[in-house]
Amino acid sequence: RVNFPLLQRSVNLVLSADPSLRARITLRDKTPMQYQAPFQKELIPVYDFSQTSPDGIESWEDAFTRETMPLLDSPLYRFVLLHIDESCGYLVIKMHHLISDGWTQVLLCNRIGQCYLDLLAGRESDLGDIPSYETHIAEEAKYLSSPAYARDEAYWREVLERSGEPSMLKSAHGAAVSPVGNRLTFPLPQDLNNDIYAFCMRHRVAPFSVFYLALAIYFKRIGGADRFTIGVPIFNRKNFAAKQTSGMFVSTLPFFSEISGDWTLNEFSDRLNTEWFDMLRHQRFPFAHIQALGKNQKADRLFHIAFSYQNGHLMESRDATVSFSGRWHYSGYQLEQLCIHLSNLQDNRRFSVDYDYLTQLFSAQEIETLHNCLVNILREALSSPDRPIGQLAILSPQERERVLYTFNRSSKPIFDESLYDRFSHHVLKNPTRAALIWDGQRTTYQQLEAFSAQVHASLSGICAAPDTLVGILLPRTPALFGSMMGVLRSGGAFVLLSPALPENRIREILTQSGAAVLLTTPELGEPLSDLL
Repeated sequence: RVNFPLLQRSVNLVLSADPSLRARITLRDKTPMQYQAPFQKELIPVYDFSQTSPDGIESWEDAFTRETMPLLDSPLYRFVLLHIDESCGYLVIKMHHLISDGWTQVLLCNRIGQCYLDLLAGRESDLGDIPSYETHIAEEAKYLSSPAYARDEAYWREVLERSGEPSMLKSAHGAAVSPVGNRLTFPLPQDLNNDIYAFCMRHRVAPFSVFYLALAIYFKRIGGADRFTIGVPIFNRKNFAAKQTSGMFVSTLPFFSEISGDWTLNEFSDRLNTEWFDMLRHQRFPFAHIQALGKNQKADRLFHIAFSYQNGHLMESRDATVSFSGRWHYSGYQLEQLCIHLSNLQDNRRFSVDYDYLTQLFSAQEIETLHNCLVNILREALSSPDRPIGQLAILSPQERERVLYTFNRSSKPIFDESLYDRFSHHVLKNPTRAALIWDGQRTTYQQLEAFSAQVHASLSGICAAPDTLVGILLPRTPALFGSMMGVLRSGGAFVLLSPALPENRIREILTQSGAAVLLTTPELGEPLSDLL
């Protein structure tokens, strides 16, 4: 039987013993200041959901999670108890990120659980002296004027100079992107869990590194990037006292890494760990200061994608009649395009992956495809760790079959005449008819033919050999379709390149295809001038 009065008392015991949880924000002369409020007993409501379906409970949880919290001179936490039935109840904890990180959440849950077990057993719970976040603030102030700060600043300045553009899966330049997101969660197959665990034991690395390797290989294979930057949350607690302290310690830092398709998984793992431990030596440097260095180098954002590993474990009850389990909730808002969380909260070698994505940029199907690709990369790489990562398959055999054959199976007959010949018939038959309407302006077949003739004239010497490849890097305007017809009229074949593709991906396609020329605008072509 769930004892709700004892659960309420347990929460208050923890709030009373941990001053960091009572941190609040106020304004003084329009400047945010932090202070610790004296303990006041919380009246924690108990909502009866015994007549509610699981879907109804989930709907309430989602709405509760997305509610904004008042910031000024108010508690930065909320506790609600849910009565499900006589033997099951939920304690829903909502903490503001200003005073809490993932480690704090686990500390809080375990302390409440320990108090509850003590009270059930008729014992007075003794939490001891919980360290205050004020100690961390004092240490930070001392660090900011230390030689270590200067060394860390030099490190981050060098990293930002060579990091290049932050990695992204979707281009969103020039658009205001909504911060509304969604979450999809996938458990990893158990055979893959075992392979990840075996690789970690053999190479003495964390599961974070293994999944990060797969993510990096995906960027390399999809975008052609030789270097990339994503955000990684750092634990940032350096001693035992800090590990017992509630508060916002975690800092999400830009992690810069390089990759080559000729490296094997084992080689890449060794290089990655060297870069990782090098960054950890400089993790204390404040994120706001890294951001300021990035702005000095005209970087609007340090990263668009973040990846974290959560392995704080919930306590196991010594009382056979009581068991605890927990799960994270998603607030529904984020700045990054994509946040990936690998977690193992039960310490049972069973990993799950949460994908928090901006709904304006991604669909659920795209996220599922991304996850399937990462799973397949992990399977391939872990089964052949000495194989060059450039040769690893991204798609599973079934998906490859679908893409290559099912998608390309034509249900209509292929015409004997060429595409340009068919276009010419329309020009002769309907010269003044609208071929395209773009931005409210009509482009007739005759006008499109005139543009293609100009392209044909400029390519006549280049496309002397049949099927010469011509790259076309243009936005979807009438000039794009006129260029396509001009290339076909010249006897060449076009290689379409979307301006939304990452620059490294465009470079790789142009290089590997052997395109003889690129049709583009001065603005789009300038970064590629060294190839022309």
